Amino acid sequence: MKQIIHLYYYEEMKIKDISTLIQKPEGTVKTLLHRARAHIKNRLIKEGYVISNQEGGLKVE
Repeated sequence: MKQIIHLYYYEEMKIKDISTLIQKPEGTVKTLLHRARAHIKNRLIKEGYVISNQEGGLKVE
């Protein structure tokens, strides 16, 4: 997941290009990105960096 986050956000690669590079379907890349974002969100909440509100958004403390 770290590789996909790095490629998408830091290298600014498109999902199609990441898919080709790692030889996985585009749907798999999208799923991995979604899971990675959720993991990061949960980690930030757990560590106390942000507060989750009822609408699903985040509030920085």
